[in-house]
Amino acid sequence: MNWNINFDSEIKEPIFNQEETGILIDLGATKATNELVLPMVSFILKHAPIKIVIQKEANSSGATVYISTADRYNFLIKNGYGMGYVGTGSRGLETLLETLNINENDIKKIFDSSIKFVQFEFK
Repeated sequence: MNWNINFDSEIKEPIFNQEETGILIDLGATKATNELVLPMVSFILKHAPIKIVIQKEANSSGATVYISTADRYNFLIKNGYGMGYVGTGSRGLETLLETLNINENDIKKIFDSSIKFVQFEFK
């Protein structure tokens, strides 16, 4: 798959807000989050173009994931992932990105503590 990817050291505006969310996933644990989210990947990919934004939370290692499809399916994943460190949350996020067939070198950048915002687009 050919993904257009942008990394930034600044937090940006999310692509949608919680009120616009169709599916909110807030399980508070990486393993539980991936048990729910990973089986949905094939559904998400069928509804391309897709925009995925991963944003590090201010003053924490947590990461919020926004997924928006062409059909306006908006998924908001909170409290299940982390970024900017080597640990369970980042590895869970890494697993999600691998499932989406994102390049391994791009995935490794989520472990960089200076990265606060990542946007993936697949058309």
